[in-house]
Amino acid sequence: MQKEFLGAERQAALTHAFSGGWGAICDADRELLVAALGALLEERSRAFRIAHEVAIAQSRQPPTIEDFDLSGILRLQRRITEANVV
Repeated sequence: MQKEFLGAERQAALTHAFSGGWGAICDADRELLVAALGALLEERSRAFRIAHEVAIAQSRQPPTIEDFDLSGILRLQRRITEANVV
């Protein structure tokens, strides 16, 4: 049996938000998502730097930023943040 962490109303709002309706989520959820995406971006950036250094040290083709989807994370973070302003 799966434990429900969000109430049905918050879960529905987040589901709607992930479909592009970012204005439907509450400020607390929006702040949490922005913070989580910031942490993800930091971790992916660190992993990118390490992978890049290892590839160079081994004379291999280094990864690209697209391999770690850093721009996608930034884009999503901006969309959520801008929805709060509008």
